[in-house]
Amino acid sequence: MRILIFFLLAVLCLQLPFTFAQEASTKAATPDPLVSGESVAINFADDELNPPELGIVDRAKERLRNGQFVLIPASSQTQGHMTLREAFIYAPFVADFLTQLQIAN
Repeated sequence: MRILIFFLLAVLCLQLPFTFAQEASTKAATPDPLVSGESVAINFADDELNPPELGIVDRAKERLRNGQFVLIPASSQTQGHMTLREAFIYAPFVADFLTQLQIAN
């Protein structure tokens, strides 16, 4: 189950239309087309590597047609970026996302 969750998170991260290089660039680039597939981004409020204050996800949401974002608040159970190791914290959000997907026959 843990491998599946990490695989899903890796696939979902690849769908985000921003990269650090694009963020650092000062040139105005043409906007990427909208991502039409369903996607979910999960972040932690105390994440020190990808803090919500950077606004990366907020800008990416504009290009996601069927995207959702979950910000898990800081608590005694979260450990910043290392919360990724504690799947029980974000597993309910992943399970909810997977049940909402339209599975083709």
